[in-house]
Amino acid sequence: MPGSCCGKPIVTIIKVGSSEAGILGLEESLHNVYVTGITDEEQIKSDLLNQIRKFGNYVATSSESDYKKTLLNEYRRYVEHMKNESSDRQVNTRVEAAAAAEHTQRRWFRLKGS
Repeated sequence: MPGSCCGKPIVTIIKVGSSEAGILGLEESLHNVYVTGITDEEQIKSDLLNQIRKFGNYVATSSESDYKKTLLNEYRRYVEHMKNESSDRQVNTRVEAAAAAEHTQRRWFRLKGS
């Protein structure tokens, strides 16, 4: 489970407006919204706010706008991280496939030469 330790959500400190706030389950919330594939930013902000509230985080109505802005920025960073991680996995897979093909080719030439 992303963002958890021993099955419990981790608290992440983020800057909201001019203050810092501890958010319980932030990474899980980001992941939960990410896997939906939603691209509308207003919907993403609302879903993220709902997600962190589900983890028991209190957000005052007067602070919702600041939270949404901050959560969207965190979400953008999360998406970028996921894209980079996916790209790294693809590169590693290609490198491993190339190494396996080279190994097979060497074996074939050794067998052929015998």
